[in-house]
Amino acid sequence: NHTYASTGTYSVSLIVSGALGSSTNTQNNVITVFVPDPPPAGLSVSQMEVIYTKEQRAQNGRTYWPDGNMGVMGDGNGGYVFYAANGPTPIRTTGSLNDIAQQTTNVVIAGGSNYNYKAGGPVYLDPASGRYLLFYHAEIHPGGNYKQFYSVIGLAVSDAGSSTKFFDCGKIIQPNITPEQAEAMSTAVEVGGGSYIVRDGFFQVYFRDTLTNGSLVNLTVARASVTDVVQAALNHQSVAWAKYYGSSFSEPGIGGLSSALESDNPGVGWMHVAWNYCIQKYVMVVSRGGDLYLVWSDDSLNWSSRTQIESDPGESFYPTMIGAGSDPQQIGGKFYLYYTYSIAGGFNRYSDAQLVRRTITVEPQDTDVDGIADWWELRYFGSLTNANNTTDADHDGFPDFCEYGAGTDPTNGSSCLLFSEVRATGSNIELRWESASNRIYQIMMTTNLLRPFTPLATNLWSTTPLNVYTDSFQGRPTTFYRLSAEQ
Repeated sequence: NHTYASTGTYSVSLIVSGALGSSTNTQNNVITVFVPDPPPAGLSVSQMEVIYTKEQRAQNGRTYWPDGNMGVMGDGNGGYVFYAANGPTPIRTTGSLNDIAQQTTNVVIAGGSNYNYKAGGPVYLDPASGRYLLFYHAEIHPGGNYKQFYSVIGLAVSDAGSSTKFFDCGKIIQPNITPEQAEAMSTAVEVGGGSYIVRDGFFQVYFRDTLTNGSLVNLTVARASVTDVVQAALNHQSVAWAKYYGSSFSEPGIGGLSSALESDNPGVGWMHVAWNYCIQKYVMVVSRGGDLYLVWSDDSLNWSSRTQIESDPGESFYPTMIGAGSDPQQIGGKFYLYYTYSIAGGFNRYSDAQLVRRTITVEPQDTDVDGIADWWELRYFGSLTNANNTTDADHDGFPDFCEYGAGTDPTNGSSCLLFSEVRATGSNIELRWESASNRIYQIMMTTNLLRPFTPLATNLWSTTPLNVYTDSFQGRPTTFYRLSAEQ
């Protein structure tokens, strides 16, 4: 055994010596040593809240739903759109965060290889074409035995103008072990549901790999260029993905080797990953042994030790983190964790599964306790001592502390939270302001500056780059407005 005293990436050499000489085999950059981050400050997890009982969940034919990660996005009108597997068939539901399946529509994935199971949830909306990419989980059932399944991750693209008709572009990630090898070992091969992030222009899809000897790489990742993936998908094709191995993305996504991203390679049943803008870290929820854990990372490759967030009797599975803002794929200081909860568990989970959620709260690191996150002070000022609740670096009349809360630039005097336009239209006043991502706005009003301001509109999520609010001032001779923001 060897203990590394410093962080870094190391090469390993094996030297064999004997009477006839010696031989050296060197593997470069195969060991990465890092110090795991502590849990986020102010981490708290609410009690479990039932969103759908077993009976409610199974309405309208949703017998095996959600059977994996959910994909979610805003519909532009204050509601939400969800994609998830209903057993071997994907479905699209619409609703609110408290009632996510007010309407249900089947999703069709045409073409591609024949699988016993092909359905998914994680989705990406290409802003240029308006087309959806759906990451799906597909299975082969040798001899019809679904308990001995072999799974891969594939990609489908929506038809032009459709959100429910997709074409299969093919598999993108396949385990190192082959279907034939797995069948000979009588082992099931779980790869996961295709949970992804976008980092530095690449899709990164996290999954579980199984090697040819049957051993598991419980948490690993593969990537491909977003531009290349989208362009190929629009032509109903796929591109080559690369698995992370050693210290680089160097192995083929189809059948290549991979390296574990967590120290000691602890078990993983299912996982979901997202970027948290509040703490500026990647966050992952992992299911293991029926319980749920949080891990986080600065670089999306080196992950912290696990923090258990749930240990109820039974099985908690298929986690999906959802933000409460206009872009639910972005999570912040407070976000929701949805998952299936079953006492029966395993292949019997849908005999009693409920769809539940918890509210998770995190706070950014604030070493100098000035109410401003360390990452923000370092980004704009290079230290933790140049900004606080009284400084005003750009002399625009807005203290740096307020600019942090508003999401504006403290080094640019023209970047501040103001109404950019107040326009009268008949008996209405239209209020406009430049908005920052992931902020919640509140408008206060009064008819007399000698009287206190009272709330006019609250929980106004940012619709970057511009927010618009219309107020009916009929019967009020004069109205004064005040705008505020919070993360």
